[in-house]
Amino acid sequence: MGIKGSTPVIACDSSISSLEKMKIGNLDQWILIRGENVNNPIVLFLHGGPGNAQIGWAPEHQSLLEKSYIVVNWDQRGSGLSYNDGISEETMNIDQFVQDAHELTVALANRFQKKKIFVVGHSWGSIIGMLLIQRYPELFYSYIGVGQSVHLARGEWLSYKFTMDYAEKNKIQEAIDELTQIGCPPYQDMLKGLFIQRKWLNQFGGVVYKHREFFRRTEDTIRDRTEYTDADIVKLRKGNLFSIETMWAEVLNVNLFQQIIEVKVPVYFLLGKYDYNTPNEITEEFFNILNAPSKELIRFEESAHNIPFEEPERFAVTLRHITAKHFHP
Repeated sequence: MGIKGSTPVIACDSSISSLEKMKIGNLDQWILIRGENVNNPIVLFLHGGPGNAQIGWAPEHQSLLEKSYIVVNWDQRGSGLSYNDGISEETMNIDQFVQDAHELTVALANRFQKKKIFVVGHSWGSIIGMLLIQRYPELFYSYIGVGQSVHLARGEWLSYKFTMDYAEKNKIQEAIDELTQIGCPPYQDMLKGLFIQRKWLNQFGGVVYKHREFFRRTEDTIRDRTEYTDADIVKLRKGNLFSIETMWAEVLNVNLFQQIIEVKVPVYFLLGKYDYNTPNEITEEFFNILNAPSKELIRFEESAHNIPFEEPERFAVTLRHITAKHFHP
């Protein structure tokens, strides 16, 4: 597997497998680049959260993607490998993340001599993704939104309602008591309310549908792989909390209905049937009013919020279907 702090080598002459530090937005940030052929198109993943860095575990689910793409995972500012105790809280804002993503996109396109790239925004990353393609459409073949965030305040209310309705229907008294105690969002104690509601949402299948031990298994994956050291796992946890604490208030004010009417990039929204982290009804409403050169809703019947990791085979097939429409070397 190799030494900790590296990434396993892909045994192909034209391949790349590189864990790298680079300066993005005047801050040392880390990217993982893996693919069997550097002539393939680039897919940049914008992870969820804020703070849910994925360099340490996402590659476990991306081997099929690596056959067709240069797969780039980026631990965003303040998360995972890109966390440090000295990061200014003032830089933890949505606009800075969009600028970071733009800077990274330009660097990747130049390095691999690509005219454009594909970008996948997942959950929180889908906020960055939509703003990114709105501002810089010339850099992207298409945008793929997974668990697309649209109207955060309304989404949080619907998500809370799902957990309470489920608890009451199934007479789960502990959940009823805890959800009653925190009350409806916005929570008086933001972090406590968010963590309690997400705990029950995960147990009730609204985050990961079939494999509800996914996050526990992810910790094992991180330890089995080489990209994170033990010290990096500590940074992952600290960065997750730091990102939520510094950014959640701004994130809750996001309302793409008011911010984005039109984009000039083809858009694909991937919807997990059981997703109540970012409820589908809001995403569908946004899809219906969004103006784009082309757009498509694609439904995954065996997933909740984490489609690329719940159904990696179908996700890979879907991504190939999408990219074949737009990438013509």
